[in-house]
Amino acid sequence: MSHFVCFKKNGINLKEKKELMQIKKVCSLESVIINEANQNIITGVFKSAEWHYRPPLWDVVSDTERDNPKEITEGEKEKTHFAIKIADKEVFFVLEVNGKGITINSIISYLKSFIKEYLKSINNGNQKLTIYYETIAKDNFLEELKKLKRSIVAKVSFNKSLIGSEALNFSDRTENLQNDITLILKAERNQSITETAIDFFNKFNGQNVSNSISNIRIEGKDKNNDNIILDTSFMEKIEFANVSLNSNTGEVQTVNILSLLKTYLINL
Repeated sequence: MSHFVCFKKNGINLKEKKELMQIKKVCSLESVIINEANQNIITGVFKSAEWHYRPPLWDVVSDTERDNPKEITEGEKEKTHFAIKIADKEVFFVLEVNGKGITINSIISYLKSFIKEYLKSINNGNQKLTIYYETIAKDNFLEELKKLKRSIVAKVSFNKSLIGSEALNFSDRTENLQNDITLILKAERNQSITETAIDFFNKFNGQNVSNSISNIRIEGKDKNNDNIILDTSFMEKIEFANVSLNSNTGEVQTVNILSLLKTYLINL
């Protein structure tokens, strides 16, 4: 996990500046909105950027290059949107995953640094507060699999000992291989391999030995034709959303995605 410097309104101190020189990515909480009609719903945006990198810019249409005008201390700002629902005994946190922003682990790290300073300011650090999270899992794997409109790709992981077994009759010289090997099955165009995936899952679920099938990952489409991923290792609850993009910058429209995240939490 990357190390993050936590920016404050009055800038950063000398220690933070020294830390900043050792890292390539930083983040900061950009905005927080408390829903006036429903104050247990909070939405917000983290911003992050990678810096120390400014290669020439290449125009892929005209095939021309020019010097990058940004400073070495600048980076392209990436937004990561989130929404929070405060319940009686727990807090639900929904986070945008876009491949370029920050992760839940990064956010926990960010918050911990401020909590440490806050506790020190109110009671000299005598009181302890721990932040931890659990990922909400999907429902039963087989039930979710049967709900899919189409199963497009199945990735089945086996223990490497299968290579030297009678089933494949390959060389058993597997000491240089990772423990798991992966079998990838793909559906023909517009076809589904759900029944095949069910067979593999039944084999996985009923096997007598633990070193045979170790994991099954299914990529498919639901009834709304949205992308769905099922994984037996840990069925994290992932929802795909259609969002609007800024035509000039390619960024996700903040108002649009925060509205979607808020609606999802209200219905949770």
